[in-house]
Amino acid sequence: MRHMLENGRRLYAHGWVSDEDMRQLEWIGMPPPAPLAPKEVRAIREREDLNLYVFANMLNTTARVLRRWELGLNRPTGPALRLLHAIRDKGMATVFPSPG
Repeated sequence: MRHMLENGRRLYAHGWVSDEDMRQLEWIGMPPPAPLAPKEVRAIREREDLNLYVFANMLNTTARVLRRWELGLNRPTGPALRLLHAIRDKGMATVFPSPG
């Protein structure tokens, strides 16, 4: 994967790869997010002042699953983990702007 990204960057530098194609190559080469400790998951929710049910709904999961993440019985993975990182780093209002 690293070689494909390096080659893509060289081709982009010569104008042989479009901006959109380069952006997609960068996304493909993005490393997976670091795991979050249970206390970090809970701290994100508490910082945003959300109850378990509301936060779970926003993450498109159940309160039971979210509770298991917070207790360390399971760990968030995939899109949920990336979403938690985005909320932690940028804040809930940036990730989920208020409608209207």
